[in-house]
Amino acid sequence: NPSIVVKDNVMKGKIKITKVDSETNTCKAQGKATLLNAKYSIYNSNNQLIETITIGDDCTATSKELPYGNYSVKETGASVGYYLDKNSYNEK
Repeated sequence: NPSIVVKDNVMKGKIKITKVDSETNTCKAQGKATLLNAKYSIYNSNNQLIETITIGDDCTATSKELPYGNYSVKETGASVGYYLDKNSYNEK
């Protein structure tokens, strides 16, 4: 008897965050502040925490591969010298 194997290919993608100074619109922080180490949490459409990522030396952070869907991103840890961004950003 032959067997049938079915494999579903699920579309996946990554969320990449780039953090910039709101006044200079660049990766260069002002004074003694730093953009590094800001933490962002990624939530699925059920508002469940999926992953927390941290801004690195290039002022970016990238998530692991995530299944296609709706996600929200929120800063949950401010970097030194900056206020916490309380906005939530929706990604698809």
